[in-house]
Amino acid sequence: GTLFESYINAVLYRHHTVKKDVFELWSELGLSTNSLKYGSRLASRMRDDLDLIAADENSLLASYSFEKSKTRARSQNLILVRKQSIDLETPKIPKQHKLTPREEYEQRNRMDGQIDRVVEWLKMELHDESDNDANLRVIARRMPEEVVKQGAYQAFADYRDGKTRSKNPAAYFVG
Repeated sequence: GTLFESYINAVLYRHHTVKKDVFELWSELGLSTNSLKYGSRLASRMRDDLDLIAADENSLLASYSFEKSKTRARSQNLILVRKQSIDLETPKIPKQHKLTPREEYEQRNRMDGQIDRVVEWLKMELHDESDNDANLRVIARRMPEEVVKQGAYQAFADYRDGKTRSKNPAAYFVG
């Protein structure tokens, strides 16, 4: 059904009306038609999905019908008609709660505590003995902890294996 709906929305996005042989459509979607001899059987399999797609307010399908094919024996053509207009729902963004000065202070302290923890871990893992941790703080503040850890492991491994010209692994990691 999802594959079928994607196909319908894609073709109706470009055209107002689309007429397609059901056997050709079925094979274009990568579905087998080996056991089916009559287009009417294939059409009956499509009706439930087409009804659901047409009922969906976000779908481009306004209506559909089947007609007997004049070019292929025992087949039918599916006729799809696009809606005149569609209103897509935009997500509602909830209003942000204005923090009190106390809440801002507490939130900043929690964040600083997390950043301190990550920076200490980085300094230990990278064997960094320098007093300047400003760059490590920027990284800890902007990147997720998992990404920071993965990068630190890779930086230290590259430094240990001699793949860098840097004087220490922390500088290589920051770079």
